[in-house]
Amino acid sequence: MKHKVRIIVAMTADGVIGLNGKIPWHYSADLRRFKQLTLNSTVIMGRKTWESLPIKPLPERQNIVVTSTSHPNTDHYPELVQALKNAQYKDVWIIGGAALYREAINYCTVLDITYVPDQIEDESAVRFPKIDWSRWVAGPLAPRLNFKRMNTCFVNSLHFDKHNRRHENRNQRNHDKLRN
Repeated sequence: MKHKVRIIVAMTADGVIGLNGKIPWHYSADLRRFKQLTLNSTVIMGRKTWESLPIKPLPERQNIVVTSTSHPNTDHYPELVQALKNAQYKDVWIIGGAALYREAINYCTVLDITYVPDQIEDESAVRFPKIDWSRWVAGPLAPRLNFKRMNTCFVNSLHFDKHNRRHENRNQRNHDKLRN
C-alpha cells in the first residue's frame, strides 16, 4: 500500500511546539480539527509525544511509537522507516515530536501547520526543525478561527512538496470540509 505521509503540527510564529514535555497552550477548536483530520488513519509519534498524551492510545487510529522501548496499547518500532512500512492505513500523520519531524520531513508530501498566537520565551522550549522552504509551495490558508474567551485567533496553512503536487486537490477538499 502506498501511504500518504503528512506532518501535522501546531506552533508559534517562532517555531515553538513544546515546553516541559507538554504543548504550552490549549485550543479546543484546534484539537477538534486534529481529531477530525487524523481519525481512521495511522498516527506516528516519538516516545515523548506518546508520554505526553492525556489519552493513550488515541482512539480510532492506529498509534505507532518510534522508540526502542515497548509501550502498552500501541505498536512500536525503533526506526521511522519500519513504522511507515507497518502503517495499516493509507493516511499517515506524523504528530511529533521535534526529532521525528526532522526525520519525517524527508518522507512527507504535506505540512499541515497551525500557527498559534502564543509567544513562548523560554530557552528550553522545543522548536519545530528548520525547513528548506524552497522544496515547498504554500497551499490555501484555512479561515482564521477566533477564540472569543481569549480574544485571539490562529491560522492554519498547508504546504505541499513541489515535486509531489497530486495531493494538493485532495487536501484542498479536506480543508473545505472543515470550513463547513
